[in-house]
Amino acid sequence: GISNDPLRKGLTDEIARRVGVDVADVQREVTRASSTPRRPVAAGASAGVASALGGVGAGGAGGFAGSGGLSGSATGLAGGGSPEAVGASAGGDDGSPAFALPRPNAREAVTRTEAMALAAVLQHPADVPSAFDTLPDDAFVNPVYRFIHAGVRGAGGVGAGQGMKTAAWVVAVLEAAQAAAVEAVTPVAGAAAAAQAGFQVAQMVDQLAVTPLPEDRAEQIPAVVAGVVTALREQELARRIADAKSRLQRLDATDFAAYQQATADLLALESARRALRLTET
Repeated sequence: GISNDPLRKGLTDEIARRVGVDVADVQREVTRASSTPRRPVAAGASAGVASALGGVGAGGAGGFAGSGGLSGSATGLAGGGSPEAVGASAGGDDGSPAFALPRPNAREAVTRTEAMALAAVLQHPADVPSAFDTLPDDAFVNPVYRFIHAGVRGAGGVGAGQGMKTAAWVVAVLEAAQAAAVEAVTPVAGAAAAAQAGFQVAQMVDQLAVTPLPEDRAEQIPAVVAGVVTALREQELARRIADAKSRLQRLDATDFAAYQQATADLLALESARRALRLTET
C-alpha cells in the first residue's frame, strides 16, 4: 500500500490549497470531526435520503464532472483507523444533530470486496482493468462507496487516473465524490446534512487511499489489483443474477413476452459471469 503519513500530508496540503484555508485549520477540523461521536439524524431525514441514494450517479460521470470541493467541508482527512470506523461526523456548532450515511461494515464480505476494489483504484489506477469503468451506477451497495464510485467516474474514470500522480488523482476523486454526495443529499436533507455527508465521503476516500492491499510487492501489484476488481465485478453480477431470478419467479408465466424477456436477461447475466470466471483461469 501507500505510505500513510506522506500521502496524508500531501493530501492535506493540496486540499487546503484548493479550499483556500490554512493547513493548520484543515488538520484542526479533521481532529475535531474524527473525535466527535455521531449523533442521531434529524427525524424524517433518513427515510428521504435513503430513497434518494438509489439514484446516485444516475446521470453518469457527466453529472459530477467539473464540480469542485466543498468550501468548509473539503477536509476529508481522518486521523487514522479502519474504513469501518469512518462514519462519525461532527454536529453543528449550535448543537444540531449530525447527519451520517450508513457506515460500511468491514465484517461483511460484500463490504470488504468493495473497499479493496476502491483502494486499488485510488492507489494504483494504472493497473486497474478498463472494465472497472463499465460498472453500473449501483455496482456498490454501501452509499459511501457508491459516492466514491461516482467520484471516480466524475474524475474521468480510471483512464484519467492513469495519467495523473497518485496524490492528484486521489484529490480529484475526493472532490468529485463530495460533489456527488452533496448533489444527492441536499434536496432531501438540506445543505448542512449534505456538508456532513460530503465530509464523511471525503474521510473514506482518505482511508482507502492508504488502506493496505493484500500484497505490496511491486511485481505483484498488477495481479492483485486485477484480482480485487474481478472479485467486485463477480459480486455485482451475482447480485444482479439473484435479482433476475427473483423477478422471474414473480412473473406470471402466462405473460409470455415478459417471461421470455426476463429469462433472456437472466441467461445473459449468467453467461457474463461464466465469461468473467474464464478470465481468472
